[in-house]
Amino acid sequence: MRYVYGYLFFFYNTSSFHSFLYCPENESIKTAEIAKAKKEADLKAAAAAKAKKEAERKTAAAAKANDPMTWTPGVKEKFEKEFYEAGYADTKDSITYKNAYVNDGQGFYEVWAQGMGNSDMLL
Repeated sequence: MRYVYGYLFFFYNTSSFHSFLYCPENESIKTAEIAKAKKEADLKAAAAAKAKKEAERKTAAAAKANDPMTWTPGVKEKFEKEFYEAGYADTKDSITYKNAYVNDGQGFYEVWAQGMGNSDMLL
């Protein structure tokens, strides 16, 4: 059977014990550790805020993509160009859209324009 012997240190002077626990080197180490922990917490908070913002952006994009009254990119411009070239509108700026109804997840508009010498007309 083996015995393990330990050492026990006694400080006869309380000031030496106090200086052992509270030396300036320990304080600077604590200060550095606190600054490092604060920096890590700030980085984590910034990363969390960035992730939250990205999630909100994706949610908004998904909501917009699922909106039946949203135009597919490029379709509205092509429609207005052909509408103007056919002579239904005096200018592209005179074309206005009003939400009409949604059928089977597809949105339909009422198209109003000033053209062919008439004031606003429904086309």
